[in-house]
Amino acid sequence: MAEAIIDVMVRDRTTTSRALLPMLVLCVVIVAPVAGDARADPPQFFPSEPLWTIAFSETPVATPAAAGDRIFIPLQSAISARSLRTNTELWRAKQVADGPVVATAEHVIVPSGGAIVALDAATGREIWQVQSERLSAPIVTHGDFVFVAAAEQLSAYKIADGTVAWTTKPIGPIEQRVTAKDNWVYVPVADGRIVALDISTGTRIWETDRIGIKPAQTLAAGDRLFAGSEAKHFCSFSLTDGTQLWCRTIGAPIVGAPVVDARRVYFVALDNQLWALDRRNGNQQWKADLKYRPSAGPTIVGETVSAPGRTRKLVAFNVATGKAAGPELVMDRELVAPAVFIPASEGGPVRVLVLFGELNQEWKLMLAGPPPATLPSIKVENLTALPGRVVPLAGTRAPRE
Repeated sequence: MAEAIIDVMVRDRTTTSRALLPMLVLCVVIVAPVAGDARADPPQFFPSEPLWTIAFSETPVATPAAAGDRIFIPLQSAISARSLRTNTELWRAKQVADGPVVATAEHVIVPSGGAIVALDAATGREIWQVQSERLSAPIVTHGDFVFVAAAEQLSAYKIADGTVAWTTKPIGPIEQRVTAKDNWVYVPVADGRIVALDISTGTRIWETDRIGIKPAQTLAAGDRLFAGSEAKHFCSFSLTDGTQLWCRTIGAPIVGAPVVDARRVYFVALDNQLWALDRRNGNQQWKADLKYRPSAGPTIVGETVSAPGRTRKLVAFNVATGKAAGPELVMDRELVAPAVFIPASEGGPVRVLVLFGELNQEWKLMLAGPPPATLPSIKVENLTALPGRVVPLAGTRAPRE
């Protein structure tokens, strides 16, 4: 009889407590999205966890390029294509690059020995080749075009077959990558001008000389163009007509292209500082000491921003405060080329390729991703009393509370 009473008490107490379980489970589901749920938007953490590393003895001659599931490594005697997922070599083309290569899902564009060569990204087969003057700036692709700067001119080639779409008259020395957005292309000219051209015809739309000598690579975002210069200026211009909206003097030359988020614009300078300005008015938000010389502009990953340089580690900084944030990506040698950040795709995280080594012919290429997710800890306590209300059996007296 006693056992029966206990059994009923347990079952009735449990009935009340079961009503609480869906609420508890619901809370866990909301806080921790289920992996693979297409509706979940997981946060982007800085890629600091090595996924694989390869070592090779042949000297790399330029920064690797990435597109889709492939990476392309310019070596002294060939272009090597490898799988990002499996790290296996897919093909090797006996094409020697003499500058940075650029990759799309279908093409690898290689400057080589006075020519521009387009390779099939899947097989390495040559698709087309055109002769060119010595390049003065890295190649850029955008949409249907390949932009080539040489002999103080900019030329646009059709990426499908290499035919020339247009070539400008000499506009001055072009030493930095051009920037293409929508229907215009923006050209930094070393004498201190930025020139906007129609992307289909090469017709000049506007130009400005309010940036100072040797402009760095520009960024077109929203309705504004952002650019720094060797003259220690960082400025914002109207994309429509080139009107200067604001300009700030920095203590050192600016390196590489800036990046922006909804509130701030970020860039690096040769005083080893990473800067954050209000993108609307140029007011300083913060600056952080990189403690190394930057080699390219910064990159935003989630709520962090970082910049590459001659260093053995990549440090991420919080975009709001400029404080060091999260784990660092650490290598056993210094970077020998700017890091290549691979954007998130198909729900995957942002990843980064880093090339490091020394002059003793020992080179390594590493792919890194975000650190493993850690589940929130839940405090577990011994259950000393069953929750719920005790329902007495018929003919028995309810225990006093």
